Amino acid sequence: MQKGKLNIAFIYDWFDTPQGGAERVLQVLHEIFPHAPWYTSHIDLKSAPWATGWDVRPSFLQHLPARVRRNRVLMLPLLPLAFESFDLSSYDVVVSISSAFAKAVVTKAHTRHICYLLTPPRWLWTDTPIIQNPLIHFFERAIRSYLRRWDKTTAQRVDEFIAISQVVADRCNRWYARESTVVYPPFDASHWQELLEENLQFIPAEITALGLRPSHYMLVVSRLETYKRVDMALTAFAMYQKSNPHAQSMKLVIVGTGTQKNRLMQKAQDLGIFHHIIWTNSLSERALAWLYTHSRACIMPQEEDYGYVACEAAWCGAPVVAYARGGQKEALEEYPNTVYFEPQDERALVSALEKIESIQYNARTYENSHLRRRSRDAFVAAFTQKISEAV
Repeated sequence: MQKGKLNIAFIYDWFDTPQGGAERVLQVLHEIFPHAPWYTSHIDLKSAPWATGWDVRPSFLQHLPARVRRNRVLMLPLLPLAFESFDLSSYDVVVSISSAFAKAVVTKAHTRHICYLLTPPRWLWTDTPIIQNPLIHFFERAIRSYLRRWDKTTAQRVDEFIAISQVVADRCNRWYARESTVVYPPFDASHWQELLEENLQFIPAEITALGLRPSHYMLVVSRLETYKRVDMALTAFAMYQKSNPHAQSMKLVIVGTGTQKNRLMQKAQDLGIFHHIIWTNSLSERALAWLYTHSRACIMPQEEDYGYVACEAAWCGAPVVAYARGGQKEALEEYPNTVYFEPQDERALVSALEKIESIQYNARTYENSHLRRRSRDAFVAAFTQKISEAV
């Protein structure tokens, strides 16, 4: 494919979050098409420094006060209009990467619109309240009903869907009545292997500052949002410590930030485990690799769309305790150091933690061939082929 002759544009929901799994996908796409513009609702480079230097073209929402742009609920009525307002008539191919409204852009007949679907909006298609206030749930239900119809209608504007996992492909079929092919996000195995080899030489300074000892902590790596169920992990950890005297000195390390951090910190206080929790907003990937390698268990209490953390944990040989539904089961396929739990509640999670403590694991027996098949090169080849077919 001659990328230089292809007039292509990318669409993303918003550029205001730290680097996570979705952002890694964007970075790889930017490396493939470094001169392509990125259309979005708004951008905040302080929160998303990874996009510095990109050709990002925000909508009219960029002119709103920052405190309004950061509030998803206040922005909700305006986001559909923001994406429908873009003029994309000059492009041969438009690629939207979306877990919200980016796929709603309007294109002309000569423009091929491919959507790389991170997931249909979780908050829209499940019954989880957007706002934790029972007094306004009636109005929320009315808005949700309207937006569901709008979301399904605008999903028909997409010429081709590519899903990040079979779980997301199933949601696309169930909620949009659209078929999709699966192209797994890129996992840079070589990069993570380099980090592991560096950690054999000396312990990262960030780890030394945290004062951690190998195998004396459990680990959660997650955005701190409601659907990630970190609240359940806190309760289960408290229950686990109470019923297992040998775990009294164990720590729970939580790596991540999000809108629920203050609420989760208060919950840890209420549970009496605050002094057992180590909170850190972000770490270098080298420090994160050390945490995975030496953790007693990496806890994944949520239903993931894909499960990039699962890939990282598996490559680094961490025992994983994961909810038995979601994209993490695809990511952890063939990985022997996993204990799944179901139903998605505290008691089931505690049982899984107790089970994983009783099993001897040997990370060296895992050859990582499954993760190698999800490499960056495999993603680039599959994605560029899809774009070539579009033109």
